[in-house]
Amino acid sequence: MLLSELLNRRAYIKIQIEELRTYLRTEKDISNFNKIINRLFELEDKFQKYTLILDKVNFENEVEIGSNVVSVATAIRLRQATERKILALTSLICNTRIKLDILNLMKQRNELIEEFHIYDKAISLNDWRTNVD
Repeated sequence: MLLSELLNRRAYIKIQIEELRTYLRTEKDISNFNKIINRLFELEDKFQKYTLILDKVNFENEVEIGSNVVSVATAIRLRQATERKILALTSLICNTRIKLDILNLMKQRNELIEEFHIYDKAISLNDWRTNVD
């Protein structure tokens, strides 16, 4: 199985976990409570197994970012940090109560978006070429 497939499967499991949790929180009369809890625990175990595999593979594999080679785990952290910066700049750009140089902020955000795409591309290429079987 490719890493990208494992990521998709894990995402689907996460959705199922949330659906069951929501059901348990909102339903008043649950006749099959034990079955639902058992299924929830099975999904949680599978989610944890996939997460551990992902963590191991991401620390073992490396990607090229510009002229640097870093672990996939590091590239993911860099991408996340860049995304937080983009969101912060977007928030400032959308804030009409503060007088700011909006064109400069937009320029900075565009540069960060380009950086984000570099990280994302390297990570995605790794996801599509890495086998986790």
